[in-house]
Amino acid sequence: MSRPLGIALCLALFAAAQAATAHNLVRASTEPSDWSDPVPIDRPDVSQVYYARLDEGRRQVWFRFTGKAGDRIWFQVGVPVLDRLRDLVPRAAVVGPGLTTDGDPGIVLPPGTGAVVFESAAVPRYFDEEFTGTESWIRLEREYVLPADGTWYVVAWSPAPVSADDRLWLAIGTKERFGLGDLFRFGAIKRFVRTFHEVR
Repeated sequence: MSRPLGIALCLALFAAAQAATAHNLVRASTEPSDWSDPVPIDRPDVSQVYYARLDEGRRQVWFRFTGKAGDRIWFQVGVPVLDRLRDLVPRAAVVGPGLTTDGDPGIVLPPGTGAVVFESAAVPRYFDEEFTGTESWIRLEREYVLPADGTWYVVAWSPAPVSADDRLWLAIGTKERFGLGDLFRFGAIKRFVRTFHEVR
């Protein structure tokens, strides 16, 4: 490989990594709308995001991962900046062993688990993602330290009825991981994200 081509490839790869909207795109073979069929997350410390289209029968998004006591789990819930989604105010929860749930969490939990429920901020944080040209309201952003080893979940959902084609995204992790494949996939990922946010 010539030196100019190598430099160009490195620069392009760096741009693709920066343009990954700070999260790797997560896809699932089925909609993860129930604790029994979650999105499996191998590395909850690595930044990943799932874009969920909601309807009245599918109001939840579940991630599942293996964690250890003392692990710090960071997650974020966002909503595209669309007028019809202004009143979509999701909740999120960390679900796992050894937790005590105060009252009704508003979702069905896996057997033998409890939940810590988090409410959206009263005023969302506006986020302009320059590389994809999309805008979101960050409704909820939390870090949580796991108290025990075991199987853990992060779930986001709408406590209020939703309309067809309402949507939110759930992200987890902060560490960036990218490779050559990101360079070649970025165009498709960008189109997917822009379509989700209804940006033409």
